[in-house]
Amino acid sequence: MSVKNYLAEQSMKMMKDDRFARVMQHKQVVSIVMRGIQLQGEVRQKIDTRLDGVAKALNFATKKEIRELKRCIEKLEKQLDHASE
Repeated sequence: MSVKNYLAEQSMKMMKDDRFARVMQHKQVVSIVMRGIQLQGEVRQKIDTRLDGVAKALNFATKKEIRELKRCIEKLEKQLDHASE
């Protein structure tokens, strides 16, 4: 079982618990949870930005560039298939 599946399973169990439901009714708890989710997104974005900068400085391909290259290759393969028909 992957970590993601395990965490999803445990969170479903937790949501069924009455104690959890009572805690989540408090506005402060909900706001803290939402702020945590926002922080996670902000941190991920900053890390990705820094990694892109490092990759460019070291002349490495970034994930975005690889995705674009794959799309381009797929497009060219389709064009080649249509041309050979």
